[in-house]
Amino acid sequence: METRWKCSGKSHVFRRQAHLSGSERGNTMTQRLPKILYHYTTAAGMHGILKSKEIWTSHVLSLNDYAEISYPARTMKKTIEEMISRRSNSSTHRKRLTMMRDGISFFIQWEFANHYVACFSSERDSLGQWRGYGDQRCGFALGFCRKELKRLAEQNKFELSQCEYGEAQLKRALTDVIEKALRRQVSDSNPWGLFKHELAPLFSNFKGLGFKDEKEYRLSSPFIFFARHGLVPDVMPKGSMVVPIHKFLLTDPPMKDRGASIPYEIDFPLKEIVIGPNPHPDNHMKSLVKTACQAYGLRPDSIKITCSDITYRSR
Repeated sequence: METRWKCSGKSHVFRRQAHLSGSERGNTMTQRLPKILYHYTTAAGMHGILKSKEIWTSHVLSLNDYAEISYPARTMKKTIEEMISRRSNSSTHRKRLTMMRDGISFFIQWEFANHYVACFSSERDSLGQWRGYGDQRCGFALGFCRKELKRLAEQNKFELSQCEYGEAQLKRALTDVIEKALRRQVSDSNPWGLFKHELAPLFSNFKGLGFKDEKEYRLSSPFIFFARHGLVPDVMPKGSMVVPIHKFLLTDPPMKDRGASIPYEIDFPLKEIVIGPNPHPDNHMKSLVKTACQAYGLRPDSIKITCSDITYRSR
């Protein structure tokens, strides 16, 4: 399911919504959703994705910037402490809120053990993304059809979500979730467990204002997905770490008849490849990428191959 957080009228209450194709066209309260989402990567990353028809979703705690996790955690603790101070006359609410606040660290350590994400951007030619995810010589932005990514996500019980930015929006969304939890018949022994699945998306979908230019979307697994289905992740080396990953198939699984696979035309949602700033002639790079697409079993005539408009500067 693709999800967004949307402000509801003057009350500024945020709620999670599922956007279907029809409602996307008719929804005037949200910005126009992009047709293409871009995954920035290196030449080696592009080779792996196009050859395997998979994208690797990484353990959320292995993201490049730990602030992406610590930022919402700090904001949540601060917001809950403010709510505790405003409820001096309600010992029951104060007790529940205190347990919620103290449970955040536990949530990050244990619940995040089952959460995997892959990052995309609605920006096709972003200098910050080239610097962050390309290499020193050249990077690539793989443009996928958003609606197809959404369909594949739903088919695999994943979610495609648009990130929101800023502490004010996060605090409003968090306050709404907690207030609803407090109004329920919540057990004093475990108030955290009853609303953690509503709180979990805030960790994935909200980031600091400093990341706003990324215009990020995330493909992510539900927090209980791996435990429920008994799946064991793969691992890959990354710098000084060994990172758990989940290989997300970017095509429909092969059709089978009587136990044998039937050859079929791969319906791959790749629509564009943007070649990042590099020292080589544009025509040469386009020709090489087109030939590579043929080698990967793709139809080059269905994929737009373009070059970045940003001037290459050697580092």
